[in-house]
Amino acid sequence: MLSDLKGLGKRKLQLLNELGIYDTRDLVYYFPATFEDRRTPVDFWQDSTGYFVGRVIRKQLYQPRGKKSILTIEVAGEIPVRVLFFNSNYLEPAFVFQRDYVFYGKLERKANRLQMVHPAFAPIEKQAGFLDLVPRYRLKKGLYQSDMMSFIDQILEQPLPDLFDQTEREAWDLMPLAEALRQMHRPSGKESYKRALYRLIYEDFFRYLIANRSLRQQPREAYRMDRQLIDRFLGHLPFDLTPGQLRIIDELYHDLTSGYQMSRLIQGDVGSGKSVLAYFGLFAAVSAARQGVYLAPTELLATQQAEQFSTLFPEIRSQLLTSVTKQKKTIYQQLLRGEIEVLIGTHAVLQEAVRFKALDMIVTDEQHRFGVNQREQLKDKADLPHILMMSATPIPRTMSMIMHQNISLSNLSDKPAGRLPIQTKLLPEAKRNLAYQHIQSEIDQGHKAYIVFPLIEESDVLEAQSLEENALELTKRFGDKVAFLHGRMSSEDKTRILEDFKAGRTPVLAATSLIEVGIDVSDATVLLLRNAERFGLSQIHQIRGRIGRSDLPSTCFLTYQSKIPERLKILAEEDDGFVIAEKDLELRGPGELMGTRQSGNFQFPVADVFRHSHILKQVDARLSPEIIEKYQTRLHEEVKL
Repeated sequence: MLSDLKGLGKRKLQLLNELGIYDTRDLVYYFPATFEDRRTPVDFWQDSTGYFVGRVIRKQLYQPRGKKSILTIEVAGEIPVRVLFFNSNYLEPAFVFQRDYVFYGKLERKANRLQMVHPAFAPIEKQAGFLDLVPRYRLKKGLYQSDMMSFIDQILEQPLPDLFDQTEREAWDLMPLAEALRQMHRPSGKESYKRALYRLIYEDFFRYLIANRSLRQQPREAYRMDRQLIDRFLGHLPFDLTPGQLRIIDELYHDLTSGYQMSRLIQGDVGSGKSVLAYFGLFAAVSAARQGVYLAPTELLATQQAEQFSTLFPEIRSQLLTSVTKQKKTIYQQLLRGEIEVLIGTHAVLQEAVRFKALDMIVTDEQHRFGVNQREQLKDKADLPHILMMSATPIPRTMSMIMHQNISLSNLSDKPAGRLPIQTKLLPEAKRNLAYQHIQSEIDQGHKAYIVFPLIEESDVLEAQSLEENALELTKRFGDKVAFLHGRMSSEDKTRILEDFKAGRTPVLAATSLIEVGIDVSDATVLLLRNAERFGLSQIHQIRGRIGRSDLPSTCFLTYQSKIPERLKILAEEDDGFVIAEKDLELRGPGELMGTRQSGNFQFPVADVFRHSHILKQVDARLSPEIIEKYQTRLHEEVKL
């Protein structure tokens, strides 16, 4: 339990939750964004970053009225250095007169004196542990690097269960899990770090492939329905389906009437209309006197889908369930009695208290955002249910053949009639004013715009623009026409802000990547993505898909810090997600085993289908029938626990 960790109070627990950390496994898999190498001494003869050792010979705390306090530490050593701390009164007792310390930071010459501002420091007796590779985590205000290091060290002191037996670890040259996690946070060297990363990537792919190999079609009762069901379904829709959508509905009809369990993945490009195919699955289940559940990765997407489904099919008793839904006990009882026919929700539907009378259709939207265990938990709520998975993140055919064995695959690429290609332009950050001018022109015409940032608040680890630090600039530019949206807001505030945006009261929405899925506003015609180099190609393509949802011309601006990243040029040339996936793989290739991701195109803690495709192929080649059977049982027992 996180609450058992020393030094972790309610406020810091809340901040960890905001980072997506809810248990000790989440925490130990929250890897450093970078490492600070403190092993190099400073060069006293030029501005440089490094360490030096010196003795405190004087300290002074100056507190001018109404201004920042200044703590000055005069340090004698090879060359005298002045160390400065602003608004850090609490540090004054840490420095003892005539005691030696080691300092690390950026050394600068100011007015013929050398100084360091806000360096890291430690007493000389702790020099050995201080002068090392030090992890730097991406954090929220109120959490400190020392907090994370302390929390993670406490977890690593405990025994950690390893998925793999020693026999397989030795045969596949895998580092034990506990050692791999230690190396990820405290690497002893580059090679050890690479071996640790390889072990975690290997396990990510292994778990995914083992789970998917278990998705063999099992004989079961067929739905007794004729093709008039399709006509009745189409009669509810106020629009015509594309040829691709009609083809996939035929495939779903065949699956449901075949006498075998359906296990189908629909890979649909952004804006191709996957949702209506999910609705058909749910409609068919209810027509067969069964229940269906729709699992969405975000509250925004779940809410939108619940509203749209109930509007199109008012005769079906549907219900939204998220973490903030009230009267949950009543909903649980109605589900168990069969009074709710379709449940649409987020991770809240995975709770043990959620039980069904006759669950038979499970739809998972953006399925790559859910871990293997989460999908298994939902399957365990039914007896051989039909499984329909959807993804707007296409992966190359060669990878798909490995990732999706034993799964029927449908690709949906054609867009609804009348939609125009999105024009994508690349801009250096310094010229973002050109994008602002275009946004102003569009909202003057009654259209809407998105401005998307990689971060909520400024980070001392990542060099990227944040929503908070740009709020003043955007407010000066667009006044009361701009609203701000991010994941830390309450559900009520998110709903209000989105309603104002859709109604045109605030036609400019500045947000984080929270809007990547779940927002469908047809008259949004321009999107500005700041620091686009911070996002993966598939994620940018998803975000770009928030515009271009009507017959209005749409423009996407991607800004970058200095040199245009080669991969961004792909997005300026291509609008087809399947083509982008192939080019992304071609451009990146196997990649180097360095660096981790906190998120990506699949819900893996570390692995990336594109960068680590060579490891995916290695895992696939080693999955003998004996290994599959052995570890399917083990993983199923894990889910039960």
